[in-house]
Amino acid sequence: MIYANKIYIYSEYCFFLLFLFSFILPPLFPKKIFFALSLVLLFLGFLYRGRLSVPYINPLIFVLFFYIYWCMYPLGNVDFDVSTQFFLSTLMLFLFYSVVHFRLDVNIHFKYAGFLLAFIALYASVGFFGFILNLPFSSELIDFYIFHSLGFLGERNFGVIVLPMFHFVSTPVLLVLLSLVVINSHGAINASRMLVVFGLLSVIFLSGSRAIFLTAFATTFMLYYFYASRGFRFFLLLFFVFLFYLFF
Repeated sequence: MIYANKIYIYSEYCFFLLFLFSFILPPLFPKKIFFALSLVLLFLGFLYRGRLSVPYINPLIFVLFFYIYWCMYPLGNVDFDVSTQFFLSTLMLFLFYSVVHFRLDVNIHFKYAGFLLAFIALYASVGFFGFILNLPFSSELIDFYIFHSLGFLGERNFGVIVLPMFHFVSTPVLLVLLSLVVINSHGAINASRMLVVFGLLSVIFLSGSRAIFLTAFATTFMLYYFYASRGFRFFLLLFFVFLFYLFF
């Protein structure tokens, strides 16, 4: 039992770090390390318990299908890079084993990693506008993300106004985090919840495109509209139309 508890704890940390590095450093190698560790922990859990607590035949068939496609590369008419990418991507299916087998709370890990991502995106975005607030190491952070194609500089048009921006590649992840915050609060409107919601919307506005921001706002609107009373729904509709006219 002691070993089982240790494996469970290690799996919790491993999943959090996997989420974190997948968000802040998507194409770089750290996430691959924690992905491999999660599979190792799953294997150790299997050895300890002697069986998996989830069905395994369907994912194995799915992986086998792409493995056959990958093996057909020497025969020609098969793109090796594409087939390798598809085959390796199917290995992510084994993460479902870990989630179910160890009964991990994915939402908690996603939230913690997502809020850290929001902080980094906010720090880099505010640092980009150095004339507003000169943050230490912000320029080095921006250069690092641009060098590794994790962010890029661009412009956004608001009518005749053109503003520079630092686009963060992982910003769309914050859409999921924003939705989780609203759903878990059941649409409750209080100071703390609204502060978090407006904070995330602000980060998305600073680090994402107009389309991403509109998607984030529309998602928030629909979720609050679902939980709101009739009178408040009418107010939300008017506010959404106003913002749509303002941005587009």
